[in-house]
Amino acid sequence: MVQIVCTLLLFMVIIFPIGNYVYHVSVGKRTFADPVFDKMDKKRNKGTKKSFKRCLLLVFSITLHNIPEGLAVGVSFGSATYGLNGATLGAASLLALGIGLQNFPEGTAVSVPERKECLD
Repeated sequence: MVQIVCTLLLFMVIIFPIGNYVYHVSVGKRTFADPVFDKMDKKRNKGTKKSFKRCLLLVFSITLHNIPEGLAVGVSFGSATYGLNGATLGAASLLALGIGLQNFPEGTAVSVPERKECLD
């Protein structure tokens, strides 16, 4: 019961505000952090249309996406270590290998727009 309450509390405190912020950035509305990002963009861009806010959003979204993948691998290896029914070291290794293989094309799909948006 404590785990459920902690999960719901974490979801309400962290995920809802982050989702609201990401929504505002994606539709182009002003956010509370725009004064800071505007100053950074003026120093960095010198006449180009590149946005530090969009770059940060891209990096943050991929980081947020990778957290559950890492947790899944950790839980599978932990389950195998504790000897839970159906959990084996082979299954945990295959899950880690599958997620690792999936991250190669995903990394390419992310790095191409990030290079265009952030690194020129």
